[in-house]
Amino acid sequence: MQTQQSVPLSDVVPRPKKSFFLLIALISTLVLLATDIYTPAMPAVGEYFHVNNQAVQLTITLFLVSFSLSQLVYGSLSDHFGRRPFILLGLLIYLLGTLLCAIATHIELLYFGRFLQGAGAGAIASLNRVMVNELFSGIELVKIMSYLAAIVCMTPAFAPVLGGIIQTHLSWRWIFLLLLAYAVIATV
Repeated sequence: MQTQQSVPLSDVVPRPKKSFFLLIALISTLVLLATDIYTPAMPAVGEYFHVNNQAVQLTITLFLVSFSLSQLVYGSLSDHFGRRPFILLGLLIYLLGTLLCAIATHIELLYFGRFLQGAGAGAIASLNRVMVNELFSGIELVKIMSYLAAIVCMTPAFAPVLGGIIQTHLSWRWIFLLLLAYAVIATV
């Protein structure tokens, strides 16, 4: 009886596809980080803006509403016009929203920033798996999707810890600055 050995990613993904896989992994975690890294800072955000917990929790709701609705738009339009323009548009909207969150001087600007951030993240979430399905096939697709799943599953485990560390030693604004830097790297 033979046992199957795991194949390293370098053997599964050819060079040009390898950089594409890394890009997809990077932007896939970007979406999860936007919510999970922020949650430990929510009490500090409420203190800063002098609002109650429900007002701060609305920032998560606005993100999730725009995130959900935008996926309907991006998916349909990208089928007709192509994936790349909408991934880039989503990343730019995400960048703008994250920048607004980082510089927010009142809670309404934070609301708007989180709404934009969610709308941009919707493009990433709706198109990254589609692009993987279009580029890979067969056993190669299964292996790539399993690698992506592992990466995506680890993000919610470490993101709140990282957010708590940043909040404790710096401030909640630094969380958004980190997300901004991360999104800039993904966009470039």
